[in-house]
Amino acid sequence: MTGPLPSPKRQKTNDSSNTAQMVSVEGDSDLMFGDDLPLDELEEVLNVNDENKDPNAPNTTPADDDDMFGDDLPIELLDEDITALLQEADSQELLSVEKDDTQQDKPRYFRYTVASIENGTFLNEDEFRMPEKYLLLLEEHTNRPTNAVLRDEWMQTKIQIGDIVHIPLDHLKDKTFPSDIIIDNDHHAIIVHPDRLISATAVAESFMCTRKSILQAKFKSIGDYTEALVHGNMIHRLLQDCLTQTDFSTAGMRKKVQAIVSSSLEELMAIDQSDDTAIDILNKQIPDLQKFLYTYLGKNPKPKATLARDKGPDAQKLLGCKTISISRVLHVEDHIWSPTYGLKGMIDAAVEMTFWPNSRTLIVPLEIKTGKSSRFVSHRAQTALYSLLMSDRYDIGIITGALYYTKTNSIYLIPAERRDLRGLLIARNTLACASNNKHVLPPMIRKLHSCQYCFAKDICLIHHKAAENGNGESSGLGQYFEKRTEHVTPTAAAFYTHWQKLIDHEESDVDMLRKDTWRQPGELRELSGLCLNNMSLDVSTDKFDGAPGFVYTFRPPAPLATASDYDTQKAKGLSTQFSVGDPVIVSSTIGHINLGMGFIKEIDSDYVVLSLSTELRQVPRKTIDFAEDSMQSFCHDGESTLYRIDRDELSGGMSMMRRNILTLVAREEDGGDVKRRRLIVDLEPPSFHADNKLLQPDELKGMNPAQERAVNRVLAAEDYSLLLGMPGTGKTTTVARLVAALVARKKSVFITAYTHTALDNVLAKVIDLGIDVLRVGNEGRFSPKMASYMAATQGNIKTVADLEKHYTSRRVVGTTCLSISHTLFQKLWVPSAMQTLLSWSATNTNFHLQSEIRLPATKVLASHYSPFLRRRIRMRCLTLNTSTA
Repeated sequence: MTGPLPSPKRQKTNDSSNTAQMVSVEGDSDLMFGDDLPLDELEEVLNVNDENKDPNAPNTTPADDDDMFGDDLPIELLDEDITALLQEADSQELLSVEKDDTQQDKPRYFRYTVASIENGTFLNEDEFRMPEKYLLLLEEHTNRPTNAVLRDEWMQTKIQIGDIVHIPLDHLKDKTFPSDIIIDNDHHAIIVHPDRLISATAVAESFMCTRKSILQAKFKSIGDYTEALVHGNMIHRLLQDCLTQTDFSTAGMRKKVQAIVSSSLEELMAIDQSDDTAIDILNKQIPDLQKFLYTYLGKNPKPKATLARDKGPDAQKLLGCKTISISRVLHVEDHIWSPTYGLKGMIDAAVEMTFWPNSRTLIVPLEIKTGKSSRFVSHRAQTALYSLLMSDRYDIGIITGALYYTKTNSIYLIPAERRDLRGLLIARNTLACASNNKHVLPPMIRKLHSCQYCFAKDICLIHHKAAENGNGESSGLGQYFEKRTEHVTPTAAAFYTHWQKLIDHEESDVDMLRKDTWRQPGELRELSGLCLNNMSLDVSTDKFDGAPGFVYTFRPPAPLATASDYDTQKAKGLSTQFSVGDPVIVSSTIGHINLGMGFIKEIDSDYVVLSLSTELRQVPRKTIDFAEDSMQSFCHDGESTLYRIDRDELSGGMSMMRRNILTLVAREEDGGDVKRRRLIVDLEPPSFHADNKLLQPDELKGMNPAQERAVNRVLAAEDYSLLLGMPGTGKTTTVARLVAALVARKKSVFITAYTHTALDNVLAKVIDLGIDVLRVGNEGRFSPKMASYMAATQGNIKTVADLEKHYTSRRVVGTTCLSISHTLFQKLWVPSAMQTLLSWSATNTNFHLQSEIRLPATKVLASHYSPFLRRRIRMRCLTLNTSTA
């Protein structure tokens, strides 16, 4: 697979897409790429290459390369820190751990910058002239040139000069490449824009319409609940609990059902279903799940543990098996990020599967589907990609995946065949290129029958009219398009386009920061205060027992008696680099990305406590009896693993913002917010009651004249009111008094802010006035004083009815902007509210507000936005010309 490049007869052709002038050449030539890239352009490519260096790629750069860090930090500081790091590596024997071959940070791919592209032809084995594409690639660390040739199906790959590409090493023993590479149907693969991690689900569903997959990623549904979704999640949890705890007796499973339903009260409330009904539905699933578990779970395959057949490849023949057993469960909910392939995915279970009669034991991803098998093709593709993800995590060849349907109690093996994976990776590259072009979507497929039943049709059609200046003819949908978009005025189209572009710019900054998690060495990222490197898991700590989530304590390396000043400063600085509530990603220091995600629960100078959303996944290590072809057996030893904890940049809010903007432009019957469209898009002036003196005498105590005028003005608002005030002028106190006045008038008040701290400061003052509040959000991310005001901490809430009663009894509800998708706001009617910024407004289908009060802190708001937006828009987007005093 990695032998020298053969020498077929070739002919190059001109490529009008490139600026360089191409020449025709017959046969091999050392001047294959000629001088098509001028020196100034080559210098630009080299600069881009330096900016995109990745620690997981093999590094052959000399250790004394003075240019490694550029000019990001002062040279004097870098010299001191690098010297300290080298001394640490030489002297601190306690930091070394005994490693087997699976612990070594071996390269998984080569990372290149595309320096030149030419089109040409070659003669295949049948003497037919076929097209091929020549690439000059520059290896990122050394700028060593490599010639690559794309042939066969890989010719579909969209690639441009300056693009970053990965060429995976496919778990070869020889982790080196020759200077020439052929990428064709039988050899190798190329990954374009690998830092853009594409969901395996999105790739699997992109074959019918690439545009739909891009829109689905940009406008993800947040907080939308259906009965099928809620029940499916609970069945997943039930089956996963049984797999990990190996107790699938009827009594044991009924106990699990009760616990799962009790922890899903909010989701059940969202679909108007009682807990008793949910328990009954799940209990009816128990016999079928038991049949599956008794048949397929065990050390050795049972005679009845046969496989279902489909129209795909004969898995039994390919794998040499008749029956199977799940002999061990390694992980459930295994969230894998793979920069090697530019993919990510959540695997339901990673299992060891034993085959009979060949007695092979292989690592297999198990995908569980609780719905119908009508989408079997996309499910099959998704499972195949999971095999690829697991092969990267375990650094072995995963040759098959397993797909289980609970409704039919059928299990299929999905062989990871090269021809299938090749097509999926090409589709992944297509999605990555489309995603990388932020402001331009793939074209519509122009098929009325498919489009009118597509779940993304509203987003797609509005975007085509507003951002792409489309019409019935360009969409291919004729009058259907015109009818569904006739409400989109030029003003609304301009508003939609303007804000979507701003969100795209902001998202680019977030993406760039998140990519550094795998692109930047932990030692370097630690210097910028965004990473805690070489952290050890403290398994002796049993702090926060009973707390929600999965809680872990990590500690930095212990300073030695001969520790340098660098070591001392590092230990002292641990508590200052991060703050409680910061979102984080946990990875190993040897390249296993995203072993857990969560946030900081507590931090001090010598430890950090994290609350993770799932159990911390350990680094897989091969057992003594491991054999890749017949015994893929792994163990996990978290104590000897060193971790890096990177600050994460949450991107989920981008989807929420895009949906909020869409809601302001959508039709009312499709969930559009007509009232706020008039106020925000059409800039209709807000209305107020004529009476501006609404406060009663006893409510005026302690207020100065400015506060009195402000509260009276807000009480008179029928649409919205904007209160302006510099920091320290008493806005928080004014808001608390305002809330008290609204509650006294039997109003319900919704308070939201951009940060937990700002929100909790307001709620604390409201509580001091003797008003009960409901705090919504993740308990560990806000002030401990607020925990007692959460529904989850109320011991008397046992049923859906109890939860709904608790929610509806609170007049004041508080949460951050990112938590507006909470079930409470989807289900209940909140009459009046406070909101922060336009782009964060909670304008979703079932969330109705009578009036709003906005509290920007004048130009101080600029600190919440990235340098990119501050440069590009200079905060002009925050100006509300319709605001009133």
